[in-house]
Amino acid sequence: MGTLFTMAWLLGLIFSSFVPTEAHQQVFLSSNDAHGLLSRQKRRNFLLEELRPGNLERECGEERCNFEEAREVFENQEETWKFFRTYMGPQDCSSHGHTCDHFLPYPCGKLSVPLAIGDSDLILRALIGDQRCQRGEYPWQVLLKHNDEIVCGGAILNEDFVLTSAACVNHLQSFTVVLGEYNLEVDEGVEQTINVSRVHAHSRYSQMTFENDIALLELVTPIQFNNYTSPICLPETDFAEFFLMNSEYGAISGWKMKQGRVEQPVLLGVPYVPYIKHAICEGVQSFPIVYRMFCAGFEELVDPLCSLTRGSPLVTNYKGVWFLTGMSLGVDKYNCNKIPVYTKVSRYINWIKKIMSRSRSGLVTNYTSS
Repeated sequence: MGTLFTMAWLLGLIFSSFVPTEAHQQVFLSSNDAHGLLSRQKRRNFLLEELRPGNLERECGEERCNFEEAREVFENQEETWKFFRTYMGPQDCSSHGHTCDHFLPYPCGKLSVPLAIGDSDLILRALIGDQRCQRGEYPWQVLLKHNDEIVCGGAILNEDFVLTSAACVNHLQSFTVVLGEYNLEVDEGVEQTINVSRVHAHSRYSQMTFENDIALLELVTPIQFNNYTSPICLPETDFAEFFLMNSEYGAISGWKMKQGRVEQPVLLGVPYVPYIKHAICEGVQSFPIVYRMFCAGFEELVDPLCSLTRGSPLVTNYKGVWFLTGMSLGVDKYNCNKIPVYTKVSRYINWIKKIMSRSRSGLVTNYTSS
């Protein structure tokens, strides 16, 4: 009897669910609305997409893909590189992770002072040994001083931060940053001298292997940008490594030093610094060239390149915008008689961004590169 009662109750409950009561009219959609919902465009490969093999439409069509995601599709380095050049090439420079806003008075990576000579003349200037640059040719270049003595070079990232070598500032308690400097023997009236409030040297910097030779300097007061002082662009990692560093050459600037003394007081610029393949770089150095380092230059340019202020920025041009790709090692203990070694800035983009964002929010701590 109890079983029959239970079955009758369940049948009644099921039957009542089909009765169009007011409550049901509020819950269920009308037939037209339901049809519209079902006819919405499906997301590409939405069903179990993570279990499917690499798909170009999904990885690089719906979302912004990186080099590794594209490589999953092609499973071939050369084919991936061909695709990635086309995929990234037409994009505006603002998509590569920097703030090159053309409406700003002094956007990153752009020169405010037009150069009087062309690219071919710049290369010739480098090869014949006259590397003296014009004022405003490298407006992101800075000079670090300790007790009025030149310590190193560096690069302006924004109005509050300068990037340099960890070896340059590792043991210093206080120093200043000089911006807009050109001729060390002449006061041009545009120089700015700003104290450093915090030094963010990489916690895994090694004096033995020269690894992680990078430091971020936080300034006491903001930089005042002008025609001779403006920031360099900081690229995204993929864009730097698969585009910029696959360029033929970059450029570097600094003051020529010999045995700790200034040999050339005018800022020098070497506009032709060829990127060297990793295997060749390893063969000429007495220490391991890890993936966070690279070589650039050749023996004919060893004198200017190895004599420039340590911690000087190596930059690369892309469609008229300059990006920071390397920092010369801040140590003078390694053999620089063949090809100079640089810290690969692209490996530290996340580290740099974390420190800058935490400092702005008032949270300061030590970070290691991810």
